Amino acid sequence: MKKSKLFAHFLFSLIVLSSMASFGVTNYWDGSFNTYWHNDNNWSLGHIPLSTEDVAITTAGAYPMLISMMKHVTALR
Repeated sequence: MKKSKLFAHFLFSLIVLSSMASFGVTNYWDGSFNTYWHNDNNWSLGHIPLSTEDVAITTAGAYPMLISMMKHVTALR
């Protein structure tokens, strides 16, 4: 196989694997710091939700007050 074909296969595999790595990631709201959506301390992954992440708000207690200002997420549960 030519080097260019090997490189193309490698690059394709890398793209597929990297997209699979971010598929299905859920960032859970825990509200442990305050009710501010944009505070990294309130999220299980340590950052506000990314557009590639699902969001789950499953805990009782402090819910985010500014949910209308959230970034686009894959799903909100």
